[in-house]
Amino acid sequence: MQAELTDFLAMWKAKGYAEASQAYLAPDVQATSSDDVPVLASGRVVTVRPDQWTSADLFVVYVDFDLTFSGNSGAWGTGTNSRFVTAASRTGSIPYVLDLATGP
Repeated sequence: MQAELTDFLAMWKAKGYAEASQAYLAPDVQATSSDDVPVLASGRVVTVRPDQWTSADLFVVYVDFDLTFSGNSGAWGTGTNSRFVTAASRTGSIPYVLDLATGP
């Protein structure tokens, strides 16, 4: 899971949040290119802790990110950002579709 979150941050930094969200996030939380989205200057996953386990196909982890932005950070903030991440399995090269939330 940590590797997938790290890959999400790398794509966000390299290609923008809209493209990263369309590759990694659940459809209802994806951004479009016309959305006003923050520009990630740097980001890393600090910790990933189990929260709720349903199965290997569906689980929730609590993640601390360390993020820096160019300009407005929107709902995110520079520094530590904590999110509950729901992971649901899928087929393809990215094993999970993710849903990031500030609450469980």
